[in-house]
Amino acid sequence: MHWRRTVPLIAATMVIVLLAGCATGLYRSNQRAAWRTAAERQCVASGIVRPGAYVQRMPPIRGPGICGAEYPYRVSAALGGQVGFSQKAVLTCMMVPAIDTWVQKYLQPAARSLFGTELVQLQLYGSYYCRGRNGATSGALSEHGFANAVDVGGFVFADGRRIEVKQDWRGGSPDEQQFLRYAQRSACLIFRTVIGPDGDSAHQDHLHLDLARQDRAFRRHVCS
Repeated sequence: MHWRRTVPLIAATMVIVLLAGCATGLYRSNQRAAWRTAAERQCVASGIVRPGAYVQRMPPIRGPGICGAEYPYRVSAALGGQVGFSQKAVLTCMMVPAIDTWVQKYLQPAARSLFGTELVQLQLYGSYYCRGRNGATSGALSEHGFANAVDVGGFVFADGRRIEVKQDWRGGSPDEQQFLRYAQRSACLIFRTVIGPDGDSAHQDHLHLDLARQDRAFRRHVCS
């Protein structure tokens, strides 16, 4: 009689343990790729990222599993505060200048040309989060799990205009659609992976940007 009561309890406990394992990723048997830490160290040593009011160094993020980053930054704006973020982002050193370049070299000129105004904010949907690609609980880790990615859902301009990927990629005015597609195409010149609404069903409301190493030579890009 005692055994019969114990069996369901053991089974329930095992389910809880398995679910907890899924929640933390089940990536404990692997090791973080060496190139990640090497790239972070090189970026920090270069001095290209200067901590300040909008970019702050954080302690290393180690885990769960192989998720994390050795030299992460908490970032609340691009270009020294010129273009704010809707939420603070936790990013690797390499991501900070990549976003700055994208905003300064491509987005601001496009905003001025198409709308005669300045870009003042990026609407972010997420940065660091230990999970599988597209939210899966198994398979390859997302670059979000290494603070090496950011999701951009929209753009806010000085005149009050808001352009959102979800509603304006196909439903916006011609100029709004042109801006969004230019934002996606120009991001492909900077980031290693760019996925938008034309890429797959998981990216209908944002642009995913990351600096994943797609091959050993660090040359291959994914742009969709």
